[in-house]
Amino acid sequence: MPLSAISKFLTEREVATLLRIAPSSLRAIRARQEITFHRIGRDRGRVVYSEADVQRFIERHRRVAAAEAA
Repeated sequence: MPLSAISKFLTEREVATLLRIAPSSLRAIRARQEITFHRIGRDRGRVVYSEADVQRFIERHRRVAAAEAA
């Protein structure tokens, strides 16, 4: 697999900052299964989000917001 195919992963704090929401709001979005995440490590592991998944989430919600404004 070429290196360009490997996604960069973001932490919960990084994604929350990017979306301009509280980390607890991001956890609620995750619990509603509105955004894809991955667990890295043993047991429950650390939660991370791929940049591609975050971008898809942003695009999906941008369309919803634009449609509601019309």
